[in-house]
Amino acid sequence: MPASKLAFPGLIASCFALVSCLNEHGLVDPHDDRNNTSLADFHGRAANEHDSALSSRRFLQLSNPQVSLVWQSMGPHIFGHAFDKSTVGVAAPYRFSLDMTHPPQDGIALSKDPVIGAFWLYSDGNHNGVLDRLINPELEAREHAVDSMKVLYTAFLDSLHAYSRLLPNRVPVKDTYFVDAMGTIVYSHGSILDTVYLGRSPQEAGIYPDLLYWRYRIMRNYNEWENFFALRKKAQEEIVTSWQVPGHAIALEYQDWRKLVPIPGKEAQYQKWLVRETLAYSAYLFGLLQVQREAAKKGWMEYPYQGFDTPGEDWVAGKSRWYSVLYFPDQAGMQTVLDAEKSGSFRVDGIEKLKRGYNFMYCDEQYDCRVLGSADSIIIDLGETEAYFNPPSAPLALPVREFKPVSLPDTSYARLTGGYDYRAFHPITVVYRKGGLWAEVSGKGLYRLSATDALRFYAMDGAMQFEFVPEAGGRIRKLLLYADDDRWVSPKADSLARTDAVARMVDSLAALGGVPISGAFADALPLRLQYGGDSALLTGSDGILKLELPGSAEREFRPIGDSEAVSGASLERIILARNRSGTVIGIRFGNAGGESFLPASAYRPRSPLELFPRDGLEPVPPDSAGKILSASQGSGRDTHVGLGGTKRFGCAEDQLYLRPGDGGLLAFKGPASGDSISVYQAGGAMVFAIAGAAGKRVSLELNLCKERNGKPGRLWMGIRGGGNPENPKDRIAESRWVTAVDSGTVARWDDIPVPTDPYYLEIGSGGTPEAPFFFSMDAYVISAD
Repeated sequence: MPASKLAFPGLIASCFALVSCLNEHGLVDPHDDRNNTSLADFHGRAANEHDSALSSRRFLQLSNPQVSLVWQSMGPHIFGHAFDKSTVGVAAPYRFSLDMTHPPQDGIALSKDPVIGAFWLYSDGNHNGVLDRLINPELEAREHAVDSMKVLYTAFLDSLHAYSRLLPNRVPVKDTYFVDAMGTIVYSHGSILDTVYLGRSPQEAGIYPDLLYWRYRIMRNYNEWENFFALRKKAQEEIVTSWQVPGHAIALEYQDWRKLVPIPGKEAQYQKWLVRETLAYSAYLFGLLQVQREAAKKGWMEYPYQGFDTPGEDWVAGKSRWYSVLYFPDQAGMQTVLDAEKSGSFRVDGIEKLKRGYNFMYCDEQYDCRVLGSADSIIIDLGETEAYFNPPSAPLALPVREFKPVSLPDTSYARLTGGYDYRAFHPITVVYRKGGLWAEVSGKGLYRLSATDALRFYAMDGAMQFEFVPEAGGRIRKLLLYADDDRWVSPKADSLARTDAVARMVDSLAALGGVPISGAFADALPLRLQYGGDSALLTGSDGILKLELPGSAEREFRPIGDSEAVSGASLERIILARNRSGTVIGIRFGNAGGESFLPASAYRPRSPLELFPRDGLEPVPPDSAGKILSASQGSGRDTHVGLGGTKRFGCAEDQLYLRPGDGGLLAFKGPASGDSISVYQAGGAMVFAIAGAAGKRVSLELNLCKERNGKPGRLWMGIRGGGNPENPKDRIAESRWVTAVDSGTVARWDDIPVPTDPYYLEIGSGGTPEAPFFFSMDAYVISAD
């Protein structure tokens, strides 16, 4: 069975209670026949909670009952182990006594893979004292074939380690990859490009997420316990940003963690073996998944539960779903579990109780675990199918189901404050301020937390929950963040804390409610805004601003100035945006994680008289080459900024872009973005209106910029004119290639005749020689001779 089959979720139907008794004095030589020391001693009885389980015909046929300790490796290996001394009652309640005087066999005790033990109750049909039906022979043959693939990736991993070193702590990395239409993945480091995967068909174009995911799992250097526990019930750590780039289908920037790094001077060998290891690891996991699907389809997983109708045949009656046995031959083996728990999203209460030798652990379906002691009971559930013992993963359960705030003494907060290693480049900072706990979560915002007990908190709006996990001495070792149906792990890392900056942000709330609605707010309200393809409304009364967004609860804000307001619940902010003449053109709305621009629906374009004073010709300085008819640097903000706060387009430092209504710009045609800013793909067009220039010849300049990636991109552009803005037909100039760069490029057309008033110019883009990319217009100037 693969590692995913080692979960213990589900409801307890019928069970055995096993009372464990451990020897605390260390280990003995497993090959010494004189060893009579009891390393593990169990006593128990049947505990039947539901009579229907034992009344079924199958369980009534349970004869010569025995209990075996079955070990399962993280790979496809499975081992049975009979107890050295055991007695089991022949009828319910099946009182029993189990005693182990030896460590497990070398295949378990010395396995490189972690091994987990579970108790299996079975009917010993042939009375040989051994559970004979562990795994279907068909399944065993296929899993051993897949296991041979593991030999390959293990060998490659050894070669990779020969050219790498392991950092003591994980460090964030930011890497760039290019993917083409055939699925080829290229890693970019500096001016050097390395092929990570060579695609051979369009069907392989979608394989890159899996391959890059496994690549980073290798570089994170997760041990097998982390692979088993830490990746469950947890959102993936990587942050991926993508964009189009000439010559490739897509470019990707990965923000992730890394522990495995190349030895200086061995970078080339490191990259070579990292590529080989990634492919071998992926092949093994894909092969294991394929075997698992085949086994489920053909019923091979039900093999241990069959045979109760055949005389002399063993069959399995039940397993310990929630309880497991761990064995550590030395301190190094135990340390792998301690390290995994520190950075994993699972939790082990009493982890300090782990010791060399046999250990017993309880884990529920959420992988919340605890180390058991000698007085604890271990449960074996009765069941008839593999699906009963290994159902699909249960949905994430939030630690707090009903929010009941409690008051805590001030002294309880000190150990919670500091920094937490949330995601690559994105820490969490927790501060105690103004009588309460605050948490800044990068990419999400700053939130005031309410306590439900000393370790569990929730954001005011209930969207996030915070659970602090302490060590035995009370020191906090990590934070679990529940948000968006995922669980994130954040190890304590005070070096990442921004406590002073976050405290200052919290202190700014002192002004809330102290400023009335006045100034620009008073003049602009009510303000109707564009919100995607819908509209939003900002209103105000009695010192409170209210923002109504479609599909969202109404938000309340209090002014802290004449053009800025803040929400006390989450520190979301509203800032009025104005153009150079002071007219309100929209709002900037967001929090510490980033903001969006919502343009005002009623922003009034300039009138023809404002555009073209003095019969359409505006005086310019004597050294100017022409008479300016219309010029604009735009009035809409680049709303492709995104929540991270990083501009997609870098050629306009003022972040102002053209949109309909700016000067002579009349409309966009084609695939313009819904927010009406001047960002579109090849195939789109812009239409300019020229008034008061009939009989003259004009020039048009456009400042063209593209998505930032450090490389130029070419556009096939043309210009037409006419008296109909919907369909200008006059060819003004031959179409030509225009090269756009990140910093901006001026595209200029001169000597354009204007036969009528008004007259319309349509600037269009026919395509690109490489993959399509988005581009933007930052400014334009229309001038006359």
